[in-house]
Amino acid sequence: MRDIHLNETTAYYRCSDPELSLDQYSQRLCTKEGVEKAQQIQRDVYPAVSRHICVRARHFYETIKIVLAMHDVDAVISLGSGFSLLTYYLSEDFPRVQFIDSDVATVLKARKDRIRELQKYFGPQILHVEQKIFDVSKLAKAKGEIKNFFPYKKPLFVMEGMSYYLTSKELQWLFDSFHQYNQFFCMYDYWPSTARRSLIFNKMISLIENQEAGEAQITVVKPEDFQKMEGAVHLVEDKGLDEIEKKWARQPYELEDPNETVPSRFRVISKNT
Repeated sequence: MRDIHLNETTAYYRCSDPELSLDQYSQRLCTKEGVEKAQQIQRDVYPAVSRHICVRARHFYETIKIVLAMHDVDAVISLGSGFSLLTYYLSEDFPRVQFIDSDVATVLKARKDRIRELQKYFGPQILHVEQKIFDVSKLAKAKGEIKNFFPYKKPLFVMEGMSYYLTSKELQWLFDSFHQYNQFFCMYDYWPSTARRSLIFNKMISLIENQEAGEAQITVVKPEDFQKMEGAVHLVEDKGLDEIEKKWARQPYELEDPNETVPSRFRVISKNT
């Protein structure tokens, strides 16, 4: 159930400020227990988490819109999509692009079951958003080929928060797999490596898993290590959460202790050979 509750909390936060995130429906995918966990995390661990997720959702949406408008991307593939409705919102603006939501089987099944009632809020093109089972951990261990799952000419891969949960080996396999394509884009976010930020994240995961706070573990990858993993690519942009918040938020989120926030960074890379 960890994956389900984790995705419920994120979906709940996305709707905490719909004018900022431009998402007013994700919260309807949550159970009562998921909402309670989300509220507990925000109250006891990380007060800024809802603002963080709203800003992230807005930045992914706006950035991908720019990439799609400027380049002939034929598919947008959300890896570890969870309960994100990003592809649904984007599909309304870009009906000629193929959109794919992918995740492990348990999450994808829950997503399909819960999302049926939401389809009425979107245009008919969202029916073309494909759902595909994709387990990064299993594929990395088996050294499977990502291109067999997503046979497109110029895809854009989206990882909203997924980099936090994979091991270094799994991440390396993933970035190596992207290079099977002659052309691709990838947008992802990451947390700069510090013990304090890792502790905050572990406490959040511990509450979701009903463990003692701090017991859960998250793989920490330094920014420079991500750059090595990417291989020979072009860096389109790398922006911090504080920069993005100034652009989209009506007013900054003020915390008594600045160390209590987690200044995420967001990267977009491309390859065109």
